[in-house]
Order: sequence, then C-alpha cells, then structure tokens
Amino acid sequence: MTDRTWIGGGNNDASDPNDWSPTGVPLLGDGLLMPDGGTMNIIGNDLVGDRLQVGNPNNSVDVTLNLSHNATATVTQVGFSNVQTTVAVAGEDTLNYNSVFPSSPFVTVNLKPHAKLAAAFDLTFGRLDISGAPGSQLINDQGDVFHGTHVVITPDVLGTGSFAAGGAQAQLGFIEFERSVSSGQNITVSGIMERGPGTLQIDEPRKFHASVTLQGLSQIDLVGLAKADSYTYAKDMLSIYSHNRVIDTLRLANQSGAFPGDPPHDLLISKSGSNVWVTEQGLSSPPPGSIQLPLHMFV
Repeated sequence: MTDRTWIGGGNNDASDPNDWSPTGVPLLGDGLLMPDGGTMNIIGNDLVGDRLQVGNPNNSVDVTLNLSHNATATVTQVGFSNVQTTVAVAGEDTLNYNSVFPSSPFVTVNLKPHAKLAAAFDLTFGRLDISGAPGSQLINDQGDVFHGTHVVITPDVLGTGSFAAGGAQAQLGFIEFERSVSSGQNITVSGIMERGPGTLQIDEPRKFHASVTLQGLSQIDLVGLAKADSYTYAKDMLSIYSHNRVIDTLRLANQSGAFPGDPPHDLLISKSGSNVWVTEQGLSSPPPGSIQLPLHMFV
C-alpha cells in the first residue's frame, strides 16, 4: 500500500505512472491524494476501486474529473477550504462523492448526450448541480444525503434509491428536480427549528412519480400548476384538481411533527401564481400573497 499524490501533466490520464508521486499506477489499497487540484482523466478501472481524496487543510482548489468507458470514481473531499469539483460524464460511469465537515463542496456534474451516471452523494453545506444533455440519465440506487446543501438535478432520475435534504447549523436544505423522477425514488425533506423550512421544488409535477416524506419544517413547490383550484389528501395521496379534473397527484407521507414521534401538523395547500405550495399549518408558510386552496367538493 502506497500513498500516491496526483501531480498531473502531459495527458492527465490516471493510468499514466508519471502523473503520480511516487511514480506508478494506482494499485489496489493505495491512498490516492489530490491536494492541489488539477485535471484527471479516469478511464474504466484506472483507480482500481481506491478512494481519491481531494482538497487540503489550507487552500481552495479546483478539481476536474473526466469519466469515460465505464469509469468508477470514489471521491472524498477534505479540508477547511472550499473545493470546486467539476465532473464530466461521457458514457455509463459511476461516481460516489462525500465531503467531510467542515469542508464545503461545490460540485458540478455535466452529463453528455445519452450519458448515464450511477451516483451516490453525502454532502454537507455547499452546492451540487447535475446538468444533463438530451437523453442523459442519473441512476440513483443509493441513499443520498444532503446537509444544508443546495441541490439542482436536471437529468431524468431512475433507479430505486432515496434523497434526504435536511439542514445543517444555519444552512437550510434545498433540492430541485427539473425533469422526470421515477417511482422507485423517495425524497425526504426537513428544516431547522427557528431557522426555516427545507424545500423540495418539482419543476415537472406530471413527470414526478417518486414518493415524498414531508418532515418537520419543510415545504414543497409544485411548479406550473396554474389551473389548480382545489385538492384532496387521503391515504398519503395528494391530488390537485382543476374544476373536476385531477391535474396532478403526489405520493406524500406527512411526518411534519416538530419532533420525532409528534403527531403531524395539518397541511396547508395554497397557490402562488402558477405554483402550488404544500406547507405546514403554523410552522412553514407559503409565499406572501398566496391563496389557500379549498378541499375539492365532488359533484
């Protein structure tokens, strides 16, 4: 077992022994370090399953990882300074990324056309942006956890996994899905007492098939439901109506008690412009000027 530090240069390929110090390709069990940032091209099994540690205790660094040909990268971010990591995904690749407090991650993942990324994240603070060209997919079969992180996910989400967006210290959690999300996903949202609600934003409600667990101090923003005029909520199913027609449904478990084990608070369903908001009576509030939607009356 050897600690190898990335120095890069030349073609920046992880398989180039001259890009590591001491010289040599990664071997199973090596400690792989990238304290000063740089660019690394990871092709297939170049890292042989070893964990890549990025960042250092003193300086902010920029890291670029280019994944291709079924690449696998397991990354841990460390240090007291910010790390800006950019990951390019060309094919069917795998990324596992976690940050160690108090390091603040700023991670940008770019999926090329028809790329598929199997990913797992455990981040505290910072921001995660996953962009996706047409035909790209994010495969989530793990339990992603975000503590006070701002998360925006553009590509279609498939798989059987979960996303948990909560707060950390004074930082509230926020997670946004811009395209479709499969029925195999569960999204849990929570906030911070005396700080405010965590937020789940759903940009394409009709393409969102995941289940949602609404915990204490949290809210949901359903975008683009301008015609909504009433709702029903029963047996963990929220239905949004326009006149007598259902225009959206959401599998929603209400666990919004202030503390674990408390009875859930009643939900408040309201509309602001073209968006429908799901909040808690008395604890989280929809935007100012919102109009509360009535229960749907069947005729």
